[in-house]
Amino acid sequence: MNMRRQSATAAGGLSDAFNDLLGGVHAAIDEAIAKMELELERRIKADPKTAEFYDRADSLQGFARRSLVQIIPELAAAPQTLTPRQMVAFAGFDPRPKKSGSSRAGESWSISKMGSRRLRRMLYVCARVAVRWHPPSRAYYEAMLARNKPRMVALVAVARKLLVALWVMWTRGVDFDPSAFTGRWSPDSA
Repeated sequence: MNMRRQSATAAGGLSDAFNDLLGGVHAAIDEAIAKMELELERRIKADPKTAEFYDRADSLQGFARRSLVQIIPELAAAPQTLTPRQMVAFAGFDPRPKKSGSSRAGESWSISKMGSRRLRRMLYVCARVAVRWHPPSRAYYEAMLARNKPRMVALVAVARKLLVALWVMWTRGVDFDPSAFTGRWSPDSA
């Protein structure tokens, strides 16, 4: 019995030391991430086009500095000649049918997920914030829910709309147009 207590005490001491070590590792990783984000932000602000876009996009509710420094390189890496619909496909937000064989019974659709996983993930996170704090996003989200769409489908739809809005802002150099959430972008808004 005494040996069990000793081994339990030794194991408890080991787990405390391990937790202390993990806490130090987590702090070092968090510090390294913060340094990288600051460096990315510095590089973004060094280029006139990205700096201008960063300032315009930073004014939108739902896009934090941390999100934008991850989204902007993804937008910059995409071919600049893409239409908004092509950019949606480039990011993997385009719908694709899930079917096997020739039967069309019970056909369902989901996003293709063929594009940048990082961009999709960041836009989804931004969509979650935007439906709480950005009135056009919230209105679109609530309209999707009113049409009996599942919450996840509605969030992905908001993320897709945010991508289109950001892409138009990026390629055309225009400010955010709230009509993007109620209809299509008009040519005179560019």
